[in-house]
Amino acid sequence: MTLAALGVSAAALGLTLLWLRSSSGRGFVARRVESAVTKQIRGRLRIGAITRLSWAGVSAHDVRFAAPDGGDVIIVDDVDMAIRWGALLRGRLISPTATARGGRVVLREDRRGDLTIHTAMQGRAPAPSGAPSAESPSKEATVDLQRIDVSDVTLVAAVPGVPDARVTRIGGALRITVREPNGDLRLTLDDLSGRGHLDTPLPISLRLTGGTFRFESAGAERVRADARAVLGDNRVRIRCTVRPRGDAMRVAVRLALPSSAGPLDALPAIAQATALDLTSSSFDFTVTRD
Repeated sequence: MTLAALGVSAAALGLTLLWLRSSSGRGFVARRVESAVTKQIRGRLRIGAITRLSWAGVSAHDVRFAAPDGGDVIIVDDVDMAIRWGALLRGRLISPTATARGGRVVLREDRRGDLTIHTAMQGRAPAPSGAPSAESPSKEATVDLQRIDVSDVTLVAAVPGVPDARVTRIGGALRITVREPNGDLRLTLDDLSGRGHLDTPLPISLRLTGGTFRFESAGAERVRADARAVLGDNRVRIRCTVRPRGDAMRVAVRLALPSSAGPLDALPAIAQATALDLTSSSFDFTVTRD
């Protein structure tokens, strides 16, 4: 009787594993992953399709995090992700390694003036009294994507009162963490590369050759980017910070030209700084020399 029961159990397990690898089984897992993560955050996770499923992890297509207002804040075209299934059963998405190809990150404000990428990742439950402060955050992570090697990603920034910015063909090593109890989001991209475009009166385009981008929802600086870049024929350094100021965001960009740059090389950038200081109270653009 025991042998028969073991045989039935083994057969059932085998059939279950075969079903999970089928199209309907992968769809079931996709919905379970969506539900487990969406229950923890104010936004929503959507998975277009799981294309591969194993004990090690998944491959998926068209993965989207959306803000409460429905707008997408993170889109990944294709991802291969190692997953800790035990943590997922407890409602936490933990991944030690992943590879992402193609997609978009959107920085925009909602009606209250908050960045939607922050509101999307905030925890659903209110923080309990006596919760740890930003200076001593909880160690519990609702989402902990520890290293994602990204390529061909686009960052779009559209903040009122500030020139629109776009960085395309982004590559680097990305980490995304959402910690309890407040749902504080930290997104860090190291080894940054890509091509940037700033829609100033005279548009500025440059090629990023290294650096770091950081978004931190609980920080005094929501966004900070420090990068090396090529602007025209010059190698420059660029720093961008975004800080909350009342109900709006204040963006500051500092462009450091090399000491060898001639006056004509610096003239377009200086013209941008002068024009923007006169037209926007939310945007500071300064030019310095190393």
